[in-house]
Amino acid sequence: MIRVRKGNQTIKIIGHAGYDRHGKDIVCAAVSVLFQTLIKSMETLSDDEITYYIEEGSAKLKYEYQTKTTKTLLESFWLGLGLLVKEYSDYVSIEDERSA
Repeated sequence: MIRVRKGNQTIKIIGHAGYDRHGKDIVCAAVSVLFQTLIKSMETLSDDEITYYIEEGSAKLKYEYQTKTTKTLLESFWLGLGLLVKEYSDYVSIEDERSA
């Protein structure tokens, strides 16, 4: 299962969906596309400072400030991810770590 962890100005992604074999897993591909689009959009459309890494089975994004543009991009990311969770809840989940 892919676990997407929502933190205070961070997003962490851990795990593999296990929906299908490597290279054919549409759930993994969808999460990856959403996350990489968020990163590229923040770099291109926002003046906010971000740092990130993407590795096999793990990724993290940290953002320092939240302009209106970044807030909108984040809302779009969470909306898309929420749709994935609704359809593929056995393979991807969202965990809110902000209150932990």
